[in-house]
Amino acid sequence: MTERQLTVKEFCRRYGIGVTTAYKLLGEGAIMAVRYGHRTLIDVESAEAWRKSLPAFLPKAIGDERHRPRQPITRFRRAS
Repeated sequence: MTERQLTVKEFCRRYGIGVTTAYKLLGEGAIMAVRYGHRTLIDVESAEAWRKSLPAFLPKAIGDERHRPRQPITRFRRAS
């Protein structure tokens, strides 16, 4: 039998988000859920569709001109 629903806690653990963010997604209608007694059960297909809708992360290449280490910040200037 395949898993069809996740509790909010399971959803958060699986997708690495916080409970507040999960309820925000529910409120926005980004993911679908049902109430079963006091439990909120999130539809797995809805959760996967949400995950697939997220933008891809493309890290900058190390040789890229925009990828430069920051200069160290000096707080105090020494008197000459």
